[in-house]
Amino acid sequence: MKHTLRTKTRKTTRVMALIIAMITALSAMSAFTLTASAANDEIEYKCTFEIWDNTDNMVYVKVNGTEGSTDWHKADRLGYSTSHTHTIYFTDKNVGKIESVTVKTEMDGCYFDGVVNEFLYFDEWTPVSITVNGVKIYCAQKIKNLDEYTFYVTDNVYKVTIKTADVKNAGTDLNVNVTLNGTNGESSNTVNTSKDSRIVLPCADPFNHYERGGTSVTMIYAPFDKLESINITLDGVMVAAKGWKCESITIEQLQGGTDEGVKTINVNQWFATEDDNKSRTFIIPLDKDENGNYMVENYDDLCLMSAMVNSGKDEYVNGNYILTNDIDCKGENFKHREMIGTKNVQFNGTFDGQGYTISNLNFDADIEGNDSGKVQGLFGSIGNNGTVKNLTVDNATVWSDNSELSGSAVISKHNNGTIENVTVKNSKVQLGDSEYLGGITGLNNGTVKNCRVENTTLMRRWGGCNNRGMGNICETNNGTVQNCSVSGCRFKNGSVSDSTLLILNGNQPV
Repeated sequence: MKHTLRTKTRKTTRVMALIIAMITALSAMSAFTLTASAANDEIEYKCTFEIWDNTDNMVYVKVNGTEGSTDWHKADRLGYSTSHTHTIYFTDKNVGKIESVTVKTEMDGCYFDGVVNEFLYFDEWTPVSITVNGVKIYCAQKIKNLDEYTFYVTDNVYKVTIKTADVKNAGTDLNVNVTLNGTNGESSNTVNTSKDSRIVLPCADPFNHYERGGTSVTMIYAPFDKLESINITLDGVMVAAKGWKCESITIEQLQGGTDEGVKTINVNQWFATEDDNKSRTFIIPLDKDENGNYMVENYDDLCLMSAMVNSGKDEYVNGNYILTNDIDCKGENFKHREMIGTKNVQFNGTFDGQGYTISNLNFDADIEGNDSGKVQGLFGSIGNNGTVKNLTVDNATVWSDNSELSGSAVISKHNNGTIENVTVKNSKVQLGDSEYLGGITGLNNGTVKNCRVENTTLMRRWGGCNNRGMGNICETNNGTVQNCSVSGCRFKNGSVSDSTLLILNGNQPV
């Protein structure tokens, strides 16, 4: 009896297991079906084209996202018979989060040569943007012939508006070429805005974008997030005796990057005048706070401050700058530029660190490197009216030699102004065969007070350079060093007997 019961129990168990397995399989199939169905759900797409230069060629578009791409869909002929806005609707699979759009133009099997059909069929056209279900993607680039282009939501796109002055002979028939430059040394392609722009104010000549009183707008792609300057160069045959007068340049980052707001440069300058100046570069300044201080928020801003000051423009050289955050430079190399202030342009403004720290600055080499060492430190030269204060610099590497300004220091090679409440720590300062090696400054003709150098190595390269010494605050002091201290610092390859914790030569600290 027990055996029979046991046998029935096994059969029942097997049947139950089979039923459970079937239910599980059906559930899995159902789940798979649901998942597959969800993945292939179709939605309606609304694509709105904003057009600058139209085309009578057939245009096609597809949408790309995190879950794939749609098929190609016909956008029709976006010619002058339509308005500058054109909308199409289509239903296709859900591609997830929209990342880009791809467009292409077909000639519908017809090809034309010469200028006879120039105003009937257009080989080039320019969409300003394509908005897909509320996602706007800027794509202001000429679409040529049968080419296929993909435009991404993350592309860095700048809108450049250039105003020609409304004075006699201000207009020009020359080509106005524009290049955007970033804080990391990269540049955009040079764009001939006389051809690749849109006139937004009436001009006497609708095909000349730079007539007197006219305004033109151009979209420019750039391979960088932060804009530093804009270069304008003219070429072609100058007709008017006075060339071209630019009134203003306005730049807005429409997509991607980190620039915010609209930046305007009041130019009011002639190009290609009697001195034949056909090229100028204009710095895009930092934003200001409510008190008129330029705000330095990140590494790119620090690079931009350098460009502003070194341009020699009075309002930048004498400006007030404030650090608004700790900045981690992450070992980025300032090799492509001199730092703030040069031999001919001394910084005469105020840089207030507000207690924040700049860390991991790298000026050309590590402690054992052998680079050219032309970059000197955070500041090159601080002028009589310049002040650097309330700042900590941590883990900087400075290697200077063969520069136009002798010396090497973390804060400033030469100081003629005031450095106060500044700490340098965990850093390496190196110098070749020249004078003025120090932790804070190399040559002090001004005031250094309430400063500190901690856990920092000072190094003479090439076997001691004739046994020259060094000082941790400064090497030579012709001014005032007051209430400064040093701890945990080291000397290397110099004359140790002629090295000191504070000052090597000149007036002693008070």
